[in-house]
Amino acid sequence: MDTGSRTSVQLARIILEQRYGVRPKLEVMEPDLPRMLECADAALLIGDAALSIDPSEVDRPLLDLGREWIEWTGLPMVFAVWAGREAGRWPELAGLLEDSRQYGLGELDAIIKIEAERRGFSEELVQQYLTRNVWFHLGKEERAGMNLYLDFARRLA
Repeated sequence: MDTGSRTSVQLARIILEQRYGVRPKLEVMEPDLPRMLECADAALLIGDAALSIDPSEVDRPLLDLGREWIEWTGLPMVFAVWAGREAGRWPELAGLLEDSRQYGLGELDAIIKIEAERRGFSEELVQQYLTRNVWFHLGKEERAGMNLYLDFARRLA
């Protein structure tokens, strides 16, 4: 397991156990696919490490956790949120976060260019990732998916 995201590690466990009936023995490693596969039957890569892999060069089946979740549950997967305990207690912070989101969406083309260069990815890959894989709103369906994930995660031993 890549150390990059506890959410993704738990999601991998949920999908493998609940959807495929597999209970993997977990070992945490740095995200280096060839090295990981020398030590294990499968590997979980997250973020830039996963985006750096060319699927056509991997001789094993590949699973996209988000896609697996959606196909299995019919609900979106929420990997990250800004959250607080008391909804109305910090309205200035909520406003600041909303303004930041709106600003970022308005500057998406510039962000794509900067991040592609900074991370060594093509602008097309970054654009696809930020416009197809990342959703910037938490609605009814996203909340339902998040709550289902949390229910499964609570039951993991």
